Amino acid sequence: MPKVKNSPSPWRRPNGKTLIGVAITAWVIVQGCLLKLGTRRGALDMTPTIKQSQDFLQPRVVSRNDELLLLWDKVSSSYQNRDLNNGTGSPVIVFYHIYIPYCNSTDTGSVPVEQIIQEQLDQVMNSFVAQKSKHFGGPLWLLYNTIGLWSSFLVQEIIPKLCQSKQVQCQHVRHFGPGNYEDVTLDMVHSFCHRQSHSSGARVVYLHNKGSHHSRNGTNHVWRRALTASATSQDCVTATENGRCDLCGLFWQTVPFPHVPGNMWIADCQYIRGLLPLPDFGRKMTSVQNKWRTLLQQGLLTRGIYSSTEDWTLGDGRYVWEHWIGSHPDVRACDVSPTDDMAYWKTANTTTVNYTAVFAWQNAPRVPLLNQHWKLKPRPNKTVLVHSPQNRQRDIHLLPGLLIKYVELYHKWPALSSWIWSHFPDADAYRQWFETNPKLAPTTENVLVAITEVST
Repeated sequence: MPKVKNSPSPWRRPNGKTLIGVAITAWVIVQGCLLKLGTRRGALDMTPTIKQSQDFLQPRVVSRNDELLLLWDKVSSSYQNRDLNNGTGSPVIVFYHIYIPYCNSTDTGSVPVEQIIQEQLDQVMNSFVAQKSKHFGGPLWLLYNTIGLWSSFLVQEIIPKLCQSKQVQCQHVRHFGPGNYEDVTLDMVHSFCHRQSHSSGARVVYLHNKGSHHSRNGTNHVWRRALTASATSQDCVTATENGRCDLCGLFWQTVPFPHVPGNMWIADCQYIRGLLPLPDFGRKMTSVQNKWRTLLQQGLLTRGIYSSTEDWTLGDGRYVWEHWIGSHPDVRACDVSPTDDMAYWKTANTTTVNYTAVFAWQNAPRVPLLNQHWKLKPRPNKTVLVHSPQNRQRDIHLLPGLLIKYVELYHKWPALSSWIWSHFPDADAYRQWFETNPKLAPTTENVLVAITEVST
């Protein structure tokens, strides 16, 4: 078991240094890092002004939204024409979120960001998704954003050459400066799906270049390869095309919230259209978390499974974007990994793994709650599930908190046929209660009534 690192000590100014001296030292370090990057890559823009949001499609667009709609329509018309003339099935479009750090990670196992991007793009371009697109009558569309440091070398040289060599239609959509996260690309996924017709059957793959910020001793590179392979696999593509599920990834976990660990997946646009827009989702999740905290203070909810208040346990902070894709009460997920052990996929020898042989799709959750591998720190307390019904029946990470989240976000109960009613503890009791009260409005107050009835 890995050792838990002690929390870092508060920062103190070095002895003998003034604040101005510290600032000058920091500036020199940053400039040295940029110079190192520029020397290695040969073509980074070294301008002092960081581009916050830059459009690249057309030089004379009316507005940013108009530009995006033009691109979405261009992509849509290309695959609609293919469908009429050449192929069958539904199209798949890849959205790729690229983070470019100011300095490459220096931890053990780190590799330059351009190497990560080239490897991941090569993996996508040799995947089932790319093969299917060719059978569909044309090249695969890959739309990507860059975040952080602006690199003309990557955007204007490396990526276009690689895409051209593999006959993939790549389009750089926008560059965003520091302070932006995955939500900017996920918001484009949502916007694109809303532009598609209900009959198009369009699906999107969402990927990001995991490991560009921290390699975690190389484990993030292994993890990224498995996540990319699953989202672009034949199993996931076929399962989402045939209507077996709305969403597919490497594996599906239900605590601390329903999600695809690693946040790389393929999803049906019809399902994505039902999700909240990213800005609204972020605001509403903050409201949900505040409501959870208030109910905890009032003793109406408990935190027996995860006692920690860290962001990841509530889907807060940057984890809110990993929370988004599985947040709807109607979600029907599937996965392809025979194990939900994250440690396996972070240590597997990916040079010898035959993903095609290992992957086998199945409706999720395939692993019962008590058998799921909860490896994150601090470890959740599984004994609460078994020995403490008075706590689990009010736990925010089980049905009580999940139902409150659903009604606050989407004003909707899960269907009585949902996987939720057979997966969580005491689900039968909750399901029976809702069956006998079918006309109750989906509100937090009614969830609290159900909790009281079930727990007495």
